[in-house]
Amino acid sequence: MKQNSETAAFGVQRTPAWIRSHEQPLAGWIHRPTDVSCLNGRGLLICNPVGHELIHAHQSIREMADTFARAGDSVMRFDYTGTGDSDGDEFEDTIVAKWLDDIVAASAYLQASCGTEVRQLVGIRSGALLAAACASRLSVEDGLMLWDPIPSGRRLLRELKANEKLAYFRCEPDLLESVGFPYPTPMLQDLKGLDIAASLETFSAPVVAFVRDSAPVPAAISKIGEDVHDFDCVQVPGLATMLVEPHNALIPHEAIDQVVNWASEHLAAAPPDAEPAALDISNEVAFAGPNDGIVESVVRVSEGGSTGILCRGPNPKATERPIVLFGNAGSIYHIGPNRLYVTLARRLAQAGFTSFRYDLPNMGDGLQTPHPQANYPYPEDAVERITEVIEFARSSFGYPSVILTGVCSGATQAFLAAMRQESTTALIETAMVNPKVFYVEDITQDGSNFVMQRANYYSRAVGDRDRWRRLLTGQIDYRKLLDFLTRRSWQLARKIGRRIGRVFGMAPGTRLGRDLVTYVKTGRKLSFFFSSRDPGHRVLLESSDGVANRLVRKGEIPIAIMEDADHTMIAKRCREDFMTKFTERMTSTYPVSYTHLRAHETLISISYAVVGVTRGGGGGGGGGG
Repeated sequence: MKQNSETAAFGVQRTPAWIRSHEQPLAGWIHRPTDVSCLNGRGLLICNPVGHELIHAHQSIREMADTFARAGDSVMRFDYTGTGDSDGDEFEDTIVAKWLDDIVAASAYLQASCGTEVRQLVGIRSGALLAAACASRLSVEDGLMLWDPIPSGRRLLRELKANEKLAYFRCEPDLLESVGFPYPTPMLQDLKGLDIAASLETFSAPVVAFVRDSAPVPAAISKIGEDVHDFDCVQVPGLATMLVEPHNALIPHEAIDQVVNWASEHLAAAPPDAEPAALDISNEVAFAGPNDGIVESVVRVSEGGSTGILCRGPNPKATERPIVLFGNAGSIYHIGPNRLYVTLARRLAQAGFTSFRYDLPNMGDGLQTPHPQANYPYPEDAVERITEVIEFARSSFGYPSVILTGVCSGATQAFLAAMRQESTTALIETAMVNPKVFYVEDITQDGSNFVMQRANYYSRAVGDRDRWRRLLTGQIDYRKLLDFLTRRSWQLARKIGRRIGRVFGMAPGTRLGRDLVTYVKTGRKLSFFFSSRDPGHRVLLESSDGVANRLVRKGEIPIAIMEDADHTMIAKRCREDFMTKFTERMTSTYPVSYTHLRAHETLISISYAVVGVTRGGGGGGGGGG
């Protein structure tokens, strides 16, 4: 299956590409100016950070690639083995050495596809360590740009261990887990041996480090200048803002502009090709090894619509089963929190299910034109865009039935989109993972969801001796506790009042309770997956005012609980538990010989006629959520 995903974005042509390294496919994007006559003949390769910083900095990396492309460069950004959308995982042997080989392979690919020699590497954070380590293997005449570099592997390990200590859990003795990413001992040993200054001792091309202007230049960065022949250090603003949580991350536009301007002033343009060729690249790749038989394609749903990765398994009858559509989790791009969507999609593919992990048009790789709600997880047009993806899955992918799923806001969006679907659409199930709210307005209304979240926290704290000790010794904020108790008491009193009112026919119940009943009557399935440390389960039960409990007891809404897991399942064992439960749910509910689809669709049509649900009604909850 081939889809043309080459798209024009902000005067830039972005083209997806699959690179082979050690016979494994690596996912990448080539950025060039829309007007190829503006090409200056320079090739530039961006070396990503690893772990959680790739997720946090993704939109800034995409913007950096676009900005360099507008300046005339041919730019590639890509994912190393076991990261992002690429094949593999962190537990592969000699993974760090593979990452260095990946940089060399990506450089060769860019030169072969664009006819442009890679003249410069841009290394971001831990990616600067990798770029420096393999710089001598590449003929990069314009040298290295080190973006907020981590100067040594030892420094990187200190940061990872500091982050690990902030987690609520303790990982296995031979495995460091930092912000949702595992770092096996062999990887840590290899990372520890990396050092930018040591790597560049014999490097003769220019090196420039762009560092934060909010603090003095780190001594370790200054030391690089002592050992490197041609070194410059430039302080730029905003580097810290691109590395915070994705929903709060800001693109450092001023810093990116300064970097591109620096390159324009200090680097000479290479003689460009007389007539730059159009890129002839397949955006589809077949996997081998542990993922043998899996095929992935980068797909653009429509001009100005969603973009994502279609993941298919070796089963030729996969279309007999529903396709699983993964929506953005918060502001995280389509790989999902802790790369969860990538791993789960490939596990589902091996089980015989096709999936599509997509970015809404206002975030990730879906952002192609200026969007007033860029990077916002609840855009106003979310329901319409998800409906477009559902129809595309039916008409273009050829799947007559669809399952919507997502974590956090992805679950909320799936629910609201499901409530707005016509009876004839392909949707047959909504699988919600850790929703914190069910309607967009619940985010900012009266704080009731926040109170339930705190109630979830305090219910766990009751059995914690240390927290009792802190309470009795005055080490907590009593004002916050009193405020919670007051608001929680009022919340429970209103709940009791509603139930009494219903007994006497004086209260109609809650909006969520009514919508759950309406949804179930359509004949479509609704399932939930909750982390025990997340407030979502409590929010469902209390906000529906007993309706969810009744539906659960009747077996109409199955609920799976991941014990000791938090909102994004930051511990590897928790993600494994969730993926096992999710895959078992899909395989048991939709066996290979899933031949009753048409009958099910007929049931849905009849149910809609009975309850009178139409698109635009039934509690859709206003524009995305």
